[in-house]
Amino acid sequence: MIPAPTRGLTTREPDMPPATPTIAQLCDLTEEHVNRATALFGDISDLHGSAVSHHTSATSVRLGAQAQELARRNVVDLLNELAETGLGWRLR
Repeated sequence: MIPAPTRGLTTREPDMPPATPTIAQLCDLTEEHVNRATALFGDISDLHGSAVSHHTSATSVRLGAQAQELARRNVVDLLNELAETGLGWRLR
């Protein structure tokens, strides 16, 4: 006796395995991948350049702010602080 079909399942043809691609198809597919990788490389290079530029700008702003803060301090205090870190200074 043949069992009744299970509810929700349908009968269909089994999937056929894909045909083996030809050399020409493989070359075309490889060319597509190379083109895509080249475009992605360009995007990544642009992104890297932008990140380096932004980092350089941010570092410059931060150093400028620190320099302004230090410029407000007393020179003798700054020299004494440097001496405490191992940099010897002698005032004449």
